[in-house]
Amino acid sequence: MTTSYTWSFPQFCTKPVVGELVDVVCEVHWRLRADDGTHDAEVYGSVTLPEPDPEAFTDFDALDAATVTAWVSGLLDVPALEARLAAMLAEKSEPSTVPRPAPWA
Repeated sequence: MTTSYTWSFPQFCTKPVVGELVDVVCEVHWRLRADDGTHDAEVYGSVTLPEPDPEAFTDFDALDAATVTAWVSGLLDVPALEARLAAMLAEKSEPSTVPRPAPWA
């Protein structure tokens, strides 16, 4: 079974001005979702970005998902996140524990 992974970025924090640059992204809140066709799982967090290179700066309004994905995935241990998601999916497929009500309920 193939697992697909999807990044999403629900929130950005920006600095109004850094040198001559405006609306500089300094923090990205992220989510990584795994879906194996039967179950899904998600991890989330945030990363602090380094100061931007003025020569390679992208205006906030010109950002796209591919650029932000590259920023975030370059700062995270993506294989470890995917392994964590795989474990979460496996637990959903074959739970190690099953909640049960009291037998007298």
